[in-house]
Amino acid sequence: MKILFLNIYKLYNHDAVLKALRKVGHEVRDVFFSTPDDFYHDDNLEKEIKKLLSSERFDLVFTINFWPVIAYAVHDAKVILPYISWSYDSPLNCDDLTSMAFDNNIIFLFDRGETLYFKNQGIDTVRHLSLAVEKKPFHRTAKKYDFSLLGSLYESAWNELMQRAPERQKGYMEAILFSQQKVYGEFLSDMILTDDLFPGISKKQLSFLTAQEATRRDRLTLVSLLSKRGRFCLVTGSDTSGLKGLFGETKILPKMDYEKEMPELFRSTKVNLNPPLRAIRTGINLRALDIMSEGAFLLSGFLPELFENFTIGEEAEAYSSLEEALDKALFYAENDEARESIAMKGREKCQSAFCYEDRIEQIISEAKKLLS
Repeated sequence: MKILFLNIYKLYNHDAVLKALRKVGHEVRDVFFSTPDDFYHDDNLEKEIKKLLSSERFDLVFTINFWPVIAYAVHDAKVILPYISWSYDSPLNCDDLTSMAFDNNIIFLFDRGETLYFKNQGIDTVRHLSLAVEKKPFHRTAKKYDFSLLGSLYESAWNELMQRAPERQKGYMEAILFSQQKVYGEFLSDMILTDDLFPGISKKQLSFLTAQEATRRDRLTLVSLLSKRGRFCLVTGSDTSGLKGLFGETKILPKMDYEKEMPELFRSTKVNLNPPLRAIRTGINLRALDIMSEGAFLLSGFLPELFENFTIGEEAEAYSSLEEALDKALFYAENDEARESIAMKGREKCQSAFCYEDRIEQIISEAKKLLS
């Protein structure tokens, strides 16, 4: 098939997906456009996409993550092609569902819970498809760190919102946040919150803000506790200037290159922490798979699909509370044989059951059904 691979962001797994598409025999035109200010409509971008589609014959359009502005351009072109997307972000950043419902779409989401959420909203174009990793040789690396955490600290507008909220409202929100912190595997704030709590803020926005703040507190707590118990490396693009007293001797590094530096970090760390964004309902986030595919040890917050696909305690490790996370992190940092056995079995599972080529075949199979 001839595929137009459109990009309005340089995303983590772009190169891996591109290689996999070509490896399984497809002709791919890889095109980058400037990132639009409005992800729903951009006249110039839509004109450029339509011009490209009319100047060359393609079988389908493909993107990493779903973009409404691209959906509109493809749907409004002279010849309507299938628009296929595969998301590694959750939740999907799409408040207006109009573009998701176009019948030329197939939207693959890695989170089964989010897929069901959209299906319940009447969006039949969504499909569940787990994320994937590249097949690559194993490289053993000496351990530099006992613990590491790579990810955002989610500086959100939570504190600003709470400062101007009435006391009763503030107490209600803090109670929901506390509950969310205690419960893993459920997006509680999305189940409880309503649209009328804060003027101008939708339920979806408020739910995501609560999930960000819960994740922020998870991550800050883990760094604070474990940095006092071993060599800790925090890799983040977030501002940490006001947090260094909380983190003790933590080595703080800026964002890393996905292809070279991140794998090296994972392999050189005894216990790689994966406190997932609390808005993820069930799916295995890309970071968890990236860690395991390197033969590195993963300690993840509870994710239902991780339990469904990996034997916990044999191929990966997980926790359902911060207390359990602390206990397991300290245990595995000291028990090399148990830790390395789990790391290697996790790698074997990733390489055999979560490879890009298999996922691409599934994607193309669904696209062919749409074309027929």
